[in-house]
This record gives sequence, C-alpha cells and structure tokens, in this order.
Amino acid sequence: MRLGKSVARDLVVLALRLSAAEEEERDLNDLLKLARSLSRGVEAFQAAAVQDARDEGATWGDVAQAAALGSATARARWPAGDVTRRLKKWEAEMDLPRTPDRGHKESAGLDGTASGADAAARAREGVRRALAQLHEVKGTPQSDLSQVLEVSTSYVSRIFSGERLPDWRLLCTLVETLGGEPADLRVLWEVAKGFTPPRRWPREEAMTRLHSVLRGLHIAAGRPAVAVIRQRADVALAEDLIERMLSGREVPDWETVSVLIKALNGHPEDFAGLWQDVDYNVLIASDGGGSTGAVMPVTSRRARRGRRPGGPERSRR
Repeated sequence: MRLGKSVARDLVVLALRLSAAEEEERDLNDLLKLARSLSRGVEAFQAAAVQDARDEGATWGDVAQAAALGSATARARWPAGDVTRRLKKWEAEMDLPRTPDRGHKESAGLDGTASGADAAARAREGVRRALAQLHEVKGTPQSDLSQVLEVSTSYVSRIFSGERLPDWRLLCTLVETLGGEPADLRVLWEVAKGFTPPRRWPREEAMTRLHSVLRGLHIAAGRPAVAVIRQRADVALAEDLIERMLSGREVPDWETVSVLIKALNGHPEDFAGLWQDVDYNVLIASDGGGSTGAVMPVTSRRARRGRRPGGPERSRR
C-alpha cells in the first residue's frame, strides 16, 4: 500500500479531532496542541508522498519540480531511507497505531466487523432521514435554504434526496438553520463519509460519540416517543431506561444498547466499537487505571463484567 494513503487517513482523524475540539470550545492549549499534531502530520504526508513517487520511478528532478525546490534541497529534505524512520516516529507521537488489516481491505464499520460500504450507505440514509425530519418540522423552503447555504436550490434538493452528502461545514449550517444540533449527526456523517477511527477514543469522546449515534438515529426515525420505542423493541425495555440512554445519562450492557439501536431502525454492528470504547474505559477506571475527575456513565453490572459485542477485539493501546 502507498505510504501516503495511510498517512492521509491519519490526517482525517486529526482534522476531525481538531474540528470537534473547536466545536466544544476547548482551551487554547488543547487547540494548539492538536493543530501542531496536524501540522506534523502534513510534514509526514509530504515525506510519504515523495517516497511513494520515488518508489514508482520518479527522479529527484521530478520531486524537486513538484515541490518547487532545487534538486539538492529535495534530496536533503527527504533523504533515501529516512522516510520510514520519520513515519514511525510520527505514528508513535500521534498514538495512531497500525492495525494488521489497515489499508488492505475495504474500510469497516466502527467496530471493524460491518462492511464499510454497507455501514456508509446506512449512515448516509440516516443522515438523509434526519435532515428530512428536521426540514419537515421547520418547514423552511428549499429556496431560502439555498440562500443561507450559498448553493443552488437543485443542490439543496439533492441533499434532501440523499444524492449529495455535504461537507461538515455545510451540514452544520443546514442543521442549525433547521433548528437542530449538528453534534447529533456528527458520527452518522463520519460513517457516511467512510471515516473509521484507527484507535480507541478517550472516555469522554467515546461517550459523546455513542450518544451522538443514538440521538441521530432517534431524529432519523422521526423522534418517536419513548412509549413508541418501547413497543418497537424486540426485548422489553423500561421507558425510564430508554429516556436515560437517549439523554446520555446511562450506557447499559451491549445487548440493551443494540435493542435500542434496532428499535430506532439502526444496525448495531455499525456502532458496536463505540460501546466497546465506553465499556473499556469504564473497566479501566474501575481498576484504577483511568483518568480521574471525569464524569462516568451509569453502566450496568453486566457491562462491568465485560459483556462485549461479538466480532474481533479492537487494539487496546
């Protein structure tokens, strides 16, 4: 696999982290730290791209021309045999470990078990249905939305039909204009775009992302009342438990979470990895190995006993 392709995927992860941090209005120290990580990632990508080109027969003259540098400068900046060392150093700094199948098969769902194409298609439909629901409630004419978004009315129409999946900035503006919360559709949009996280999320991020999925699916399902969700569930769920899960106050065992996802017309296999991240962090914290001071979800005894979804375990680095 081309080195640049692997590094480019890491840059997507870092860019999404920076975007999420800005949306959460984190302090300047966190924002600049993430920005520095992204900057070093760009440098790593440049080195990887040059090595790929060299491996494919490009001369140093070709590299110099593409980089707008002199041949001697290009040779000195990206010396032969130095790229691998640079990439390993950057990967260690970024804590973005390689997985055995990374880059060698189709991107999977968030748990590494679902087909990437299937998960993306389902998430894309979820985004479409959520936007349709918000639009139905708000009732803003598409012509007005096109003016706010500064795009054509036909493009807005294609978004609502599912033919187009807008970039995150445009989607945020659209959702906010329709009176919704962009964060509720964040993870669905990422899956629809084919984004697969290559590492475990930190505790707070894992909890936030799992609740984003549940809220997004709830909107896409037409925001059914708790009583309706209970009727749709193939396993009995208490109404107060459903309410706590949707509000982000509780993360029970996987079997319960998967029942809720299915009752909201979702596919549990697409999001099992998010529950694993939350559960793993709970187990680590209960053993004294987690970070202190964070608010933990209320997790059932079954979850604390390690009841996890089936499928391959994700790396626990």
